[in-house]
Amino acid sequence: MLSRCLRLLGYVMVVVGIISCGNMESETVFEGEQPGSYVAVSEYPDGTGWAPFVFLRIGENGDVERLVFDYVDTDLRMRSSVTVESNKESDEIAAKLKTAQAFPVNDDTLDQEALGWGNALVQALIPRVTSEDERPVVLPMSAKYSAEDDPDSDGWIAVITVAIDGRSITAIDYDEVRKQGGAIIARKSSSSAYAQEWRAAGGHDPQEVYGALAEQLVAEGAPSGVDVIGGATITSQRFRTLAGEALQQRTPIDFIGLKEHFYQQ
Repeated sequence: MLSRCLRLLGYVMVVVGIISCGNMESETVFEGEQPGSYVAVSEYPDGTGWAPFVFLRIGENGDVERLVFDYVDTDLRMRSSVTVESNKESDEIAAKLKTAQAFPVNDDTLDQEALGWGNALVQALIPRVTSEDERPVVLPMSAKYSAEDDPDSDGWIAVITVAIDGRSITAIDYDEVRKQGGAIIARKSSSSAYAQEWRAAGGHDPQEVYGALAEQLVAEGAPSGVDVIGGATITSQRFRTLAGEALQQRTPIDFIGLKEHFYQQ
């Protein structure tokens, strides 16, 4: 009789264990947390003009009522409203994040850069949610920003790409080029004939001037800190103007306005 009861008790414990495990497996990271609305967003847009963000709303009963993953520009326009593909990608990543039982979420079928941002943004929100802190979370944006001007009288176009890691300029690629059909067909930096002309006129060659200007911008962090190089005044001014245009793309995202946008929905 005792052995039969023990077997029965063991059966009950196994069943309870299975049910408990099932409940644990179905529980998401945010399930059961305190109600609130939370936003995490990159501080600046990337080089294409879009900043990734996550909006999370937890209801009074502890359920995740809404989780949005998308990209926003400085006018608070959503990238998902631009193309069907962007909307589909945002929805798929949001669904993965909303039902996640642990982070980071892995899925080889999704865009890895976008999914990486989704993971980083949600993980940054977790301490906010657990402490009922509804202040927005702002993450640094590392990206490359490019700009070019119109052809000069000789057909040369100044082009620049500024690489930023966090908040520091780490590299600059500047050149003056000629294009045909949108493709670069000549570069001053690699033209030996043009280098000879520069050295004859002012004692410099393009590579030296471009390198010196880039070093100043990295060191100073702003075009206003770049001095005009004697004998290369026009190039120096062109560099400073173009660097300013590239860096203007790093306009901070209005994260308060972004959160209010979802509060109104």
